[in-house]
Amino acid sequence: MKTSVVHQILRYRRDYPVQCDHSLRDVSEFRAERTTTIRDAEDAQEERIEEGIDEYEVPAPLEALAYVKNGKRENMMEVLRVVRDRRVGTCGDIATHCSVSGCAIRNFTSDDGEIKGCIVKDPETGGYETTPLGEKALEVPWDSLNE
Repeated sequence: MKTSVVHQILRYRRDYPVQCDHSLRDVSEFRAERTTTIRDAEDAQEERIEEGIDEYEVPAPLEALAYVKNGKRENMMEVLRVVRDRRVGTCGDIATHCSVSGCAIRNFTSDDGEIKGCIVKDPETGGYETTPLGEKALEVPWDSLNE
């Protein structure tokens, strides 16, 4: 009896009959194939860096800079800008014109440092100068490689 009361109430609530089309039809036009690849975030970052190195034609001696943390790399670029823009003769002189310590500058420019070969000491003037490699390091948009 309860069921019939419910059906009666529902019948009175509808102003129109409920249309139901359960006929079969071709759905191939609605089907879409999708491929999803899940990659490791580090692999994706590595790939972006390699593409950027190729795009900006980064010389092999500078490729290590692409993998340095942004803060450290910015310090290195600051050192190169000081050497390019000012007359400096020692690491201490460079340090007075930037926020990088003399010890860090010596590490950056040592034989195993990331910016070795970017600055050289001119024997005639006794001051540091940027090399073409150092100029290229300053031209590369390093931050865009890590995005």
